Amino acid sequence: MTIATITQLPGGLMKFDFTGASGRSYVIQASTNLTDWQNIRTNVGLNGPITFTDSFANFARRFYRVRAAE
Repeated sequence: MTIATITQLPGGLMKFDFTGASGRSYVIQASTNLTDWQNIRTNVGLNGPITFTDSFANFARRFYRVRAAE
């Protein structure tokens, strides 16, 4: 899976697209320090990109990663 460009939206929202295998579950994680990661959403891959919008992105710095659910 690949995360596309991350875009900051008005009001501090963050948005990105990622691709994944159809029918497979993916966990989106966020961190403010690249050490401690928190699961913030699980999405299931479809036939195309998956769009994620983080409405709780009011941090000075926040990192994202997507992992295949086990």
